[in-house]
Amino acid sequence: MPSRANSQSHFPRTAFTLFELILVMGVLGLLVGSSLVIFLGGRSEVKKDRAKADMQVIQQGLEAYRARFGDYPKIPSNYSGLGVVDTPEEFLLNALFGKIGPVYDVVAGIPVMVNSSILEYANQALPYIDEAVPANSLKSNWFIDPWGNAYEYDYRPSDNDWLVFGYTLRSYGENGVRDANGDDIVAE
Repeated sequence: MPSRANSQSHFPRTAFTLFELILVMGVLGLLVGSSLVIFLGGRSEVKKDRAKADMQVIQQGLEAYRARFGDYPKIPSNYSGLGVVDTPEEFLLNALFGKIGPVYDVVAGIPVMVNSSILEYANQALPYIDEAVPANSLKSNWFIDPWGNAYEYDYRPSDNDWLVFGYTLRSYGENGVRDANGDDIVAE
């Protein structure tokens, strides 16, 4: 009489056991889950790095403006007479592209921005490339961060406050709200 071990060897194994299938599915689930966490977390870091790089380009433009005019673009308390420029963000873009001078006048100046083509704008077309646009016209446009929000620029020094000597450039991060949860990116 053949033993039980010998009888099993005559029949080839044609399927996986339920335990083996569950084990493989569990391992695949862990691999996919950890890959998603790494991928999605990495995308957030890439956007933060992009925002920091954008801010460095804007800071280079601010330093070039300061070298040309002697000070950073000062945000006016009102925007009367500036046409389509209604916000500090629009004011910053127009100042760095040589459209607004240090006394808030509309000028047909030379742009101080370098590498501006790597930045993103609220209005998708790059500003001031169209030949039909007059040299002294302002544009309603602003720099946007990787999350689609405008970079905030603030420089309002008063003559009697000599302690304020710089500007603040800020991205509100992924949530788009100025808060203290750590996702805001600030350059001063």
